[in-house]
Amino acid sequence: MPVSPTDPFRTRHITIRNNEVTQTNVVTDYNDTITNSFGEPGGVGEAITVANSVQHVYVYGNNVHNSRQYGIDFKNHVVDGEIHGNRIDRVIRYGIYLDAGETDIRRISVKDNVVTHCRAGIVLSREEDDDDSGDGLVFEDIDIDNNTLAHLSRIGIHFQRHPSKDQQDIGHIRRIRARLNTLYNTNTDGFYRDLNIDDWATFGTNLAGQPIVDGIELRGNIAWNPDGDMWMRANVADDARFTVVDNFNVADGQTTGIDPLFKDPLKGDFSLQTGSPADPVIRKVRLLLTSA
Repeated sequence: MPVSPTDPFRTRHITIRNNEVTQTNVVTDYNDTITNSFGEPGGVGEAITVANSVQHVYVYGNNVHNSRQYGIDFKNHVVDGEIHGNRIDRVIRYGIYLDAGETDIRRISVKDNVVTHCRAGIVLSREEDDDDSGDGLVFEDIDIDNNTLAHLSRIGIHFQRHPSKDQQDIGHIRRIRARLNTLYNTNTDGFYRDLNIDDWATFGTNLAGQPIVDGIELRGNIAWNPDGDMWMRANVADDARFTVVDNFNVADGQTTGIDPLFKDPLKGDFSLQTGSPADPVIRKVRLLLTSA
């Protein structure tokens, strides 16, 4: 069926399920001069990308591995979607990336994914290039639940204010919730962050005089590095736009954490042992969410 010129979406009802995706940056005559951030040729294409006016998209159960740019990427006007139950391993940059671009990302669920041996686990950002003129740049109603992020070189979860492409105070970032995620050994380089959300605290008010950021929540997340040291940027304790409660080893600054006693993390078993000090916190949050 043809799409109306006034329809806000060009594509609807897409399912990407049970695929194996790998080596998506093979060098060819076309991309041999297009380099990634390491200066390597082969282009900067993502493994699975959904972009540009898409509604109702479901990415389930895919195995993405040994590639270079991003594993799964939603960007530029993607609304009503799910990224569930995927495995992403050895993708050099980001495992999962949500990028509002110059438009919007709305009502997306990122759940039950396993991201390992990447630079970053899950990143939310707006690459708007500073040429957007209004408050239509929107990031809202995002749920990041029960993901496992392990053996990452730089960061587990990053709510990023892009350092060169998101410097205007425009639009909205609201109702972003990260709950019950596991971060294990997520800063192996040792000088980045296991978790960073306070980039977003730097936003002020938009053109309409409204707060850009509102309703950002971290609840029930567990972080642990084998050496016991975590390095967080979550300096939002007195900021009403943020709720950071009932987490385990998630605190601002560099902290010496308490071992949550995973059963066998080196073999990928991040369930909690009997007597885990994290168990009461996680039970409390699960009860809260199921009774809500």
